[in-house]
Amino acid sequence: MWGSWLLIRENLTNKYNFFYAGLAIGFALSFRYQIAVFAIGIGAYYFFTWKFKELSWYVAGLILTFVLTQGLLDYIIWGYPFAEFYAYFTYNLDQGMAYQPNSNYFMYFYVLMGVLLLPLGILIWIGFLRSSRKYFLFFLPTLIFILFHSIYPNRQERFILTVLPFFIILGIIGFEELKKRLFWDKLWNFSYRFFWILNIPIVTFLCFHFSKKSRVEAMYSLYGNSIRNERILSEGSRETKPSQMPKFYANSWNCIFTERVDTSQSLEVNAGSKYDYIFFFGDEDLTLRIEEYKTIYPRLKLVKKCEPSFIDKLIRSINPINSNQYIEVWKTNDPISKE
Repeated sequence: MWGSWLLIRENLTNKYNFFYAGLAIGFALSFRYQIAVFAIGIGAYYFFTWKFKELSWYVAGLILTFVLTQGLLDYIIWGYPFAEFYAYFTYNLDQGMAYQPNSNYFMYFYVLMGVLLLPLGILIWIGFLRSSRKYFLFFLPTLIFILFHSIYPNRQERFILTVLPFFIILGIIGFEELKKRLFWDKLWNFSYRFFWILNIPIVTFLCFHFSKKSRVEAMYSLYGNSIRNERILSEGSRETKPSQMPKFYANSWNCIFTERVDTSQSLEVNAGSKYDYIFFFGDEDLTLRIEEYKTIYPRLKLVKKCEPSFIDKLIRSINPINSNQYIEVWKTNDPISKE
């Protein structure tokens, strides 16, 4: 945001403004590589408007910051430059393409509207599109960012938050022209009131609910037990796979997790391993899986059934890539458990 402000501040005759803007955006890029799409969009604006002097200073600042933060620092830490960027690029090239099928190209458009709720979200979209003529400098990179992430297979709602401030700012500025007409002014006022009427109860509801409920409750069920450094088997050999568990809620930072993710693995995973608890992920063939482990742990006892929350179910209905796990916590009551 600071870099963008430098590009439009009053003293545009100062060439160093563009250099400083490049430094600031390059610094942001070192924290979030996806900002590169936005940075390229700004560069494209100066290129296609034939402002090559400004483009040169902007690119110089951008490259300088990126080389120092990603080249020099990575060389000192990892032994070669751009190590983190290379790892990020190769991971997304290999794994990102398989992350989610290209089934919903309009997901980010819905997210941007949904953040502001209807009908205000639609009005902001109208204002955003109308801002293209006067504020093309920021409209172009914002639009490119949205389109790029809509096409790229690895789509998660949080990715679009990078340009959310620009989308809202441009949307409000663009809609100000329409508000000079009585109809649009009344519609805006109605939308604004509707926004707060709808949001206040939603915020109140969210204050008393949380996401990832099954994971949280599974770990909280271990809170206060007398076993130190619990050995936990995450059994996810069917469709539902294990997830990283939040140790904070068990107040046990040294508990050890072992995952069983395939039926080809032995029940113990590692021969001779013993466990204090077994977390069964998913209800697929659950009875059969429990009976299998009772042959090893005859005193196996149910501790907690953990259902996903309403919010978890809602989020999954919006984007199926979000996990929505049912978890059962069973205590093995193994004699070697230290209680």
